[in-house]
Order: sequence, then structure tokens, then C-alpha cells
Amino acid sequence: MRVPGRRGFTLIELLVVIAIIALLMALLLPAVQKVREAANKMVCASQMRQIGIAMHNYHNDYNRLPPGFLGGRQAPLGLWTAALVNGPRVGALTILLPYVEADNIRNKLGFIDGINSGGLSSAENWWIYDTPPGTASQNALTAQAKIKLFLCPSDTLATETPTSGVITGMYWFYDGSTPNWYVSEPWAGYAPASPTPFWTSLGRTNYLPCSGGGGVRGTATAITTDPVSQYEGVFSNRNDITLGQITVQDGTSNTIFLGETLGGSRKPTVDYVIPWIAGAVMSVGAGLGRGADLNEDWAPNGWDAGGAGATGAAWWRYSSMHPAGVQFVFGDGSVRLIRFGNTKPITIGWGTNLNNDYMVLLQMAGRKDGYNQNTSALTD
Repeated sequence: MRVPGRRGFTLIELLVVIAIIALLMALLLPAVQKVREAANKMVCASQMRQIGIAMHNYHNDYNRLPPGFLGGRQAPLGLWTAALVNGPRVGALTILLPYVEADNIRNKLGFIDGINSGGLSSAENWWIYDTPPGTASQNALTAQAKIKLFLCPSDTLATETPTSGVITGMYWFYDGSTPNWYVSEPWAGYAPASPTPFWTSLGRTNYLPCSGGGGVRGTATAITTDPVSQYEGVFSNRNDITLGQITVQDGTSNTIFLGETLGGSRKPTVDYVIPWIAGAVMSVGAGLGRGADLNEDWAPNGWDAGGAGATGAAWWRYSSMHPAGVQFVFGDGSVRLIRFGNTKPITIGWGTNLNNDYMVLLQMAGRKDGYNQNTSALTD
């Protein structure tokens, strides 16, 4: 009597099945990743819109927009270092906490709140202000809160420990010199803290208010020596600007209020990050950065502002992990993606072609430059 043999897979058949599965996964994975990124981009835009609405609600209560940050209180020209170092050094996101349903966090923070109050000493810094000798800081504990609204879900490296430092303040300015950083581009001053557990434990942000093409004038002569200086933005140290002013100048739908930033490089390493409590504003003068690219610090041949390696994310430029561009909130509350395009900084003069991508980016960041160029080629 014959006993039927058990039929099984041969090795070749098994390898063929594995190869087919691997091929299907290779075909489907990019599609899955695109769907996930599209969802993340929508969540990011929704979060930014909420912050934009919070700015409008703040305006309804105070008849002015929130300050970009509360730094040192002094004349607007020249003393940019005092603005960066003195005062509470808290930013707009901290001031807007009650308007994004985070009253519980704001109520635990102590600092001198008001554009005409304080700002005379570094002893007012938020991490010093409520810390008597020998006691724990309530501010420090509260600033560790991780606020999901302030984090772009596409930045999967946002929780990494930075290798270089944590930015506690950032302030763009013009010093009127030529050549400047990118010849005719403004400088950015920043205050990094060492990446110790105290600083790296702070809750972080991927969103910062916009101070225009390059912030404020560092000297009275800068307006005549640097053409970027005409693209002054909405948010700066202790700004006192109303929606009405923007409406009659450039129009709210043409003026950037808030944008995405990774706070530092993402390739080959996370070098800097920015806490949501930091007194920081960002300008568009350094162009837009791709999170997957190297920046100038990591260029193959060293610092190379104009060549390969100048397109990556960095602490000095708006940037994102989105493959197409960086999302921004405009003054009318809309959220639009500005494509990377050819937004790498160029040397500009008073007669530079305004249709250049970099120039269109500058005029979108300016609040009273008088330009309303067609932006359809650069925005979605």
C-alpha cells in the first residue's frame, strides 16, 4: 500500500515567493511614505493655522500683535547684543500659550511680561528670574513641557540630543557693512547654551515668528547701504505693530507672520535645537533649507556660502523636512507652502530683478516694502 508523500515548498519556490514579497514592498513603501508625509504636512499646516489664529486673538485683546520676543529694552538701533542678552528672553509662542489652550503652562511661568516693562538686565532671564539661591526653578520645570502643537510631525529627529547647543535667543539685524555675511545680506546673532541636560530637556519648537528679510537695522546708515533693509518684518524685539498698519502697507495676505524651522542641521547630525520658550525670531534672508541637505557648516570643502552644501537646514534659516518646501502662516491666517525653488541667497542691489525667487521670498517677509509681486510660481 502506497502512502501519499507530503507535498512542500522547494527552496527555489520559497526564494521566489520572498523575492515577490520584497518587490511588492519596494513598490508600495514609497507610496506609503508619500501618504504619511502628506498627512504630516496637513497636521503641520493645521497647527500653524492655530498659532496664526492665536496671534489674531491676542490682537483682539491688546490691539496689537504679540512681540516677537521680550529681550533687552533699549533704542532699536545699534544695541542688538543687549536685546539678545537682557530681559526675560521669552518668545511669542510663550506669550501666546493662553490662546492655544495652554493656560496651565503659562500660569506656572514667571517673567516680566510687557513690551514696556523690564528688559534692563540679564537677571530677568526666564531661567534666573524665579530662582532664589538653593531652590529649584518652577520656570525650568515648566519649560520642559512638550507641546505637540509646536512640533512638526515630519521632523522625526526633533527629539535627538543636539551636538553643539540649544539656542536660547536669536535676533537678526543689519550692521550696514559691505561685504556682509552673504555680501549684501544681514547678520544673525544667536545665544547658544551648551547641550547639558538642563537645556536639552526643554520642550522644543519647529515654528518661529518672522522678522522679515533680515530683522532690524543695526545702525542708522544700514538703510542706505544694504538693500535688504527695506524688507523689515512684523516681529522683532518688543514690536508694537497692529494688523491695521500691515493692511494699509503691504496687506496681511502678502506678509509672512510665522514659518517652519528645524532649528539647526539634520544632516549629518542634529547640531542645534530651539526651545519654544526661547526669545527667538527668524528671517528669510538666508533662504530656505532642506532638512535632507548639508548646510554651509557641513559643506564638503568647509564653509562655502555660495556653493554646494549651502541649501541644508541650519539655525540661521527657515527649513523643513517636507520634500517640496517650507510652510508659512501669512497675516490673513492662511498657511501656504513656499517651495524651495531658487531661494538660495544672492548678492542683491537696489535694482535686482524682483521676479527672482529669492527676491519674491524677501518681499513676502517684508511688511512695508511696497511690493506685491505675483507669488504663484513659488507658493502652493
